[in-house]
Amino acid sequence: MTIENAIRAYIIAQLPGATVVRTSADPSVALPFVLLTTNDDEETRTTGVTLSSKQLELTVDCWAATPTAAAALADQIKSVFRDYVGSFGGYQIMFSRFFNSFDSRDGEAAQFARSFTLLLTYQEV
Repeated sequence: MTIENAIRAYIIAQLPGATVVRTSADPSVALPFVLLTTNDDEETRTTGVTLSSKQLELTVDCWAATPTAAAALADQIKSVFRDYVGSFGGYQIMFSRFFNSFDSRDGEAAQFARSFTLLLTYQEV
């Protein structure tokens, strides 16, 4: 299982009923839903030496029918990973960080998103 799929499964396990999709959302997916997009997955290096840990950077888009609902969904996703240290899906999560929060809107579909970047430092177990 990839780290991205493990994260998806973990979110669904923590928030039963959550719809979480990877890379792109089919137009038929009902609101609310979470879209996970990988920005970067790389080895952690220090002074030219590769460490056993890696860093994954994901964009998390939380879509809902209202801005308030989108923000609430984003807060729920953040709560799943805030201060989390543990393992799931064959990966040990050592550090999590959120940054670059912003709002967007799809005017034609009357959908709103609260988006943020999730950075995880992890290693395979």
